[in-house]
Order: sequence, then C-alpha cells, then structure tokens
Amino acid sequence: MRKSILTILLTLCLSFYLMSCTESGEDTAKSMIQTLEDAGYVIESQDSEAIDSFMAHILLDGYSINATISALYIGYINENERWVQLIVFENKDLAAIYIQALYDEQVSGRLSYVSGYVVMITYSQETVDLFEIFQN
Repeated sequence: MRKSILTILLTLCLSFYLMSCTESGEDTAKSMIQTLEDAGYVIESQDSEAIDSFMAHILLDGYSINATISALYIGYINENERWVQLIVFENKDLAAIYIQALYDEQVSGRLSYVSGYVVMITYSQETVDLFEIFQN
C-alpha cells in the first residue's frame, strides 16, 4: 500500500516537473501580456497577413533572418503614451538571433528583451521595469 502511494506521488511530481519544463512561446507571451494589461496596456494580436509581412520585410529583408514567428502582438497605453511589441518565435535560437541583431543596431532609445521564445521591443523604461528580470 505504501509503495503504491509513493509510486503515485513520485509519478505526479515527475509529471508536474516535466510540464513546467515545456513552457512554450505562447505561454511566455500570455504571461507577459497579462503583466502588460495589468499595467494598462491594450494588447492587440496581429493577423496572419501582418505576421507574414513582419517575417518577410522586417526579419528577412531587414536582418537577413529566415525565421517563422507564431504570433505577433502590439500594445499601447492611451494610443500614443507607450508602445510595445511582442514577437513569438518558433524556437529560442531564432529569438536569440533577432535580439542580437537588435542590440547590434544600437538604436537610441529602443529597449529590447528576450524571454525564451518571445522578444519584446519598446521605447519605454516604465514598460521594461514591469518585468522582474530588470528589478534589482
């Protein structure tokens, strides 16, 4: 009896551990979107046409990155007070390549951050400060 209960508990623990290791880009994006919405952002999911255009014109033409993104979000506070963009990549390596390309450009005022599959771009330090990674 004890052995059965122990086996069940170990199986449950292993299942929860494995589920926590398989967080997807969409899971990360949802968490980031919730944080942004809690701060007053209105987040809009972009359609497949906008995603295709982003992949062709921004990633491929602009940075020579042949990548697939699974989702693209734009967010605003008061339509012009603050702006944010979330790009959800198919894999973490592509997100890392894109964030490095953004860093290499050194555009004044642009702030970018990568969390797994998701790249966030903004020009607002207040927006960046919403995420724990930037907290001291």
